[in-house]
Amino acid sequence: MKKIIFLVIFLVHVSVGISIAQDRIDRLILNKQYPEALALTERMLKDEPEAALFHKKGIILRETFDYTGSMSAFNQAVVLDQNNLLYLTDLADLMTTLGNTVDAILVYRKAVSQAPAETAIRAKLGQLLINQREFPEAYSLFKDLRQSDTTNLFFTKNLAIAAGRMGKTQEAIPLFEQVIKNNPRDLSSYLNLASIYYQSEMYTRANQTLKTGLIQFPRNPQLLLRLGQNLYQRRNFEEALPVYEEYIAANTPPFEIRKEYGIVLYFNKQEEKAMEVLENALMEVPSDPFVALYIGLCLKKLKDYEMSKQYLNLAIESSTPYYLGDIYHHLGQVHGLMREFDQSVEMLQKAYELDPGKHELLFELATTYEEYNANKTLALNYYQIYLTEAREKALNATYALERIRRIKEDMFFGE
Repeated sequence: MKKIIFLVIFLVHVSVGISIAQDRIDRLILNKQYPEALALTERMLKDEPEAALFHKKGIILRETFDYTGSMSAFNQAVVLDQNNLLYLTDLADLMTTLGNTVDAILVYRKAVSQAPAETAIRAKLGQLLINQREFPEAYSLFKDLRQSDTTNLFFTKNLAIAAGRMGKTQEAIPLFEQVIKNNPRDLSSYLNLASIYYQSEMYTRANQTLKTGLIQFPRNPQLLLRLGQNLYQRRNFEEALPVYEEYIAANTPPFEIRKEYGIVLYFNKQEEKAMEVLENALMEVPSDPFVALYIGLCLKKLKDYEMSKQYLNLAIESSTPYYLGDIYHHLGQVHGLMREFDQSVEMLQKAYELDPGKHELLFELATTYEEYNANKTLALNYYQIYLTEAREKALNATYALERIRRIKEDMFFGE
């Protein structure tokens, strides 16, 4: 009997000691004494590999920006306690921070299945689904969330985004209008609503939305450029001119925008200024037939017929059927699918020659060379050219950078 009493007292003592130690870890974390908290946690884990301790370790490492170590600790906590909502959400949040969106979605889904009434977790899942373009599931989530709270702007905005991407424009429009009315400092909602209006051929409303946005965000480059290009595409060159000029005054425009600006100047009867803009553009892309055409038209207006003729001939020589580059592109992809890589490369190169503005062709050339050529130098070169040419427009920049790193490592180690 005495032995049993002693054992009970001992276990209670141990339990109380563990509880006190864990409380101390919590206080150390609260006071941001992370080295001391980590040391104590590691000592306790050697004796008691508990889920709660791994979770605390994950928090400490996360707060000291050791995200890899934190991820490992959170994973261990989840393995030991798979149904703990806090452990699941902290793991998913960290995955989101690290860009592991696909993995985070899986963990959030599990958390939602554990606690379907937890609004915050469902909202986080819905936002990630939108980022991954999984719009139907995101739409369903935010539809339910908004029904429970129609005043919540976060739910309303994300439902509007999902609805718009699914072509439910008549549903998306009033939702975006509600968001802007209640939060006029939401820049992206002006851009999204204007896009939906424009796609629905409601051009006046699209432009008015952008102008309203510019009242809130004067000289904002995204709003100015979208408004200018809307007016340009509708051939409203007179109204487009001051918008382009305001945009260009504060930004370094890419080739396409400078070309559009030059054409706008031409239609506003500013031929000499248009020529200056277009000639600089032609130096960058000598094969663009429209730049040569409008330089020729400017020279014609200025009665320099000899030079006008030369530029118009250049425009003819530069012109190709607009679809020819796409044909070569598709043909290159077909050769690639048939494992005819030499022909695939040849067709992709022709497609790029016809349309050097399509930088993703360089990415396809890089991946094609990497797949079939044992010498990875050509693939490496094309990845580097792709990033240099496409810059911020590179759709596959992250993948290209990773492949460059791996290829250089393999070449260094002689693999």
